[in-house]
Amino acid sequence: MDFEELEERGEYPVVFAARNLDDGVRRRSSSGGMYHALASNVIGDLSGVVYGCAFDEELRASHIRCETMADVERCMGSKYSQSDMGNSIRQVREDLEDGHAVLFTGTPCQVAAVRAACADVEGGVLVTADIICHGVPSPEVFQGWLAELERARGARVARYEHRPKSRGWGHFERVTWEDGCTEQGTRLAEAWKRLFYDNRMLRPSCYRCPYTVTSGRPGDVTIADFWGVEGTPHARGDDAALGVSLVLANGPAGLRVLRELDADLEPATMEEALPRNPMLERPSTYEGEHDGPWRGLYSDGLLAMARRERYLVSPARSLASNAKRVMKRILGR
Repeated sequence: MDFEELEERGEYPVVFAARNLDDGVRRRSSSGGMYHALASNVIGDLSGVVYGCAFDEELRASHIRCETMADVERCMGSKYSQSDMGNSIRQVREDLEDGHAVLFTGTPCQVAAVRAACADVEGGVLVTADIICHGVPSPEVFQGWLAELERARGARVARYEHRPKSRGWGHFERVTWEDGCTEQGTRLAEAWKRLFYDNRMLRPSCYRCPYTVTSGRPGDVTIADFWGVEGTPHARGDDAALGVSLVLANGPAGLRVLRELDADLEPATMEEALPRNPMLERPSTYEGEHDGPWRGLYSDGLLAMARRERYLVSPARSLASNAKRVMKRILGR
């Protein structure tokens, strides 16, 4: 790939279908493993530090400072609730003042906050990567859902994965209990996904998000799933199992970062990326009454609300949905 030609052209964003060269990394990632590639470059080649979102011991999404790739691995995988930034911004400033290279990854609003807070810092190198964000529910709602899972099963949730690839590249939430048993694809395990995609329990600001744009994004690069890649010339046979990333270089700095990565970057177009990534153009929206789920949550509890709003589907509907999924897999569709 001729990065010099892309730089001379000066047209941004530059769009790529991207895959980590290590299939094991791709399998452990939500999409194509580009967060790992960015982090590996900053920690390994630039001797820097990385900030990303990880689950803590209580399964709360929190930003952490990563000095090693073992720390970075904790941040792999999607987190579908708002991350607690803690004192990350102050730490980023201190790292930059000490001359470190820093990679900060997060939602566009988090990245914009870091860039604004560090604009006056001299020294160090700040690299930022935002995600194509669907919006974030309150972390307390997610904690409430974990509590409902534990009450329903009478066991502690030891691990929660929103999008493991045990069933391929997609969205099949998996719960691991304290005895090591796992639950995936059941009506209970899938309920949070339904709540999330219904959009009515996102933060109010998410419906007016100013960062759902194709250009002028806050990150040097944007990383996401390349949903719909199967309908483009960039599809490959292993994508259904391992995933592929959509990557945008939002300016010259982003393009310089990408050219240093140990990754397979294939030029694509925004027209190929947009059909299945609408949050590049608009914020999340919802249908029906917005306040109903919230009133139900406070009056009757989360589980009762989830049943009424059909986030927790009936056993019959769950069985039919699983049967349909199996048939699609058998028929290869």
